[in-house]
Amino acid sequence: MDINTPPGSSVFFEGKHGYQLELENAEKILKKDVPYTVAYVEVGHSSSDVYLVEYPGRGFNTVLFRNDPTVVEKDQDKYKTSLVWPYRRSSK
Repeated sequence: MDINTPPGSSVFFEGKHGYQLELENAEKILKKDVPYTVAYVEVGHSSSDVYLVEYPGRGFNTVLFRNDPTVVEKDQDKYKTSLVWPYRRSSK
């Protein structure tokens, strides 16, 4: 899924990709090809997590999902923002 997917958008669990443990844990909870609602996305250095409205407080690796194919990509462009990394270099 696109890490710039806005809150309220639908994403679908694909049941593939990601680390094995993440995939196994997600498969215990989520159903393939069922729409889930994005609450928010946390972007990290090497992976990003999507938080779903249906499972508050529980993050899932974004690579486990795909965006809703009915949403036209140009419509998502208006939601894209610049990302700021969550760290600051020391000036020492």
